[in-house]
Amino acid sequence: MITGFFLGLSVGPTCLATCLPAMVPVLIGEERGRSFSAATVLKFLGGRFIGYLLFGLLAWFLGNRIAAPVFETHVGRGAIYLGMAAALAIFCAMKLKTGDCCAAQSAKKSFLRLPVFLGGTPTALGLLTGLSVCPPFVVATTEAAQFDQAWRSMGYFVAFFLGTSLYFLPTVLLGEFTRFEKARIVARLCAATLAVYYAYLGLVAMLA
Repeated sequence: MITGFFLGLSVGPTCLATCLPAMVPVLIGEERGRSFSAATVLKFLGGRFIGYLLFGLLAWFLGNRIAAPVFETHVGRGAIYLGMAAALAIFCAMKLKTGDCCAAQSAKKSFLRLPVFLGGTPTALGLLTGLSVCPPFVVATTEAAQFDQAWRSMGYFVAFFLGTSLYFLPTVLLGEFTRFEKARIVARLCAATLAVYYAYLGLVAMLA
């Protein structure tokens, strides 16, 4: 378990750099202040925690035969990217001002009925980025796969999660930028751009 924590601590900056592009637009895109930002970060980390637990269980189940986890396949990576695109698109749709146009309001309500993981966009993004395969994650998976008990494999990933999460806590301070309308507008534009980009990556991965 200690090894998992220090592995997470050593690769935390890499995880932060990978997740910030998807996390920051959601964090700054609403005028809610620091307390809301703290809740958003906690939801994001909660999603990552769930993803790590699931992967720890999968690593134990597959054991030493874990050559290509489902999340490492083209279809798996494509599904994760498309899920991230959907989560960001739903976030953007929630911020649209439809005015008095009944058709636009109806379309917005219908779009928002699309299922998103419990906890909304931050939790969904946390879960999906937590399932994204990167070199440190592969190392953690290989280590966790060697345990003969499920709780030990899952515990290894919990320790890995705790080590990486320390780097996400300061992002709560980004909530100060929500006071500026231009910052919120830029954040929402970034979210929309990322939704298109992740959708493109997802389609390319699935068609590869």
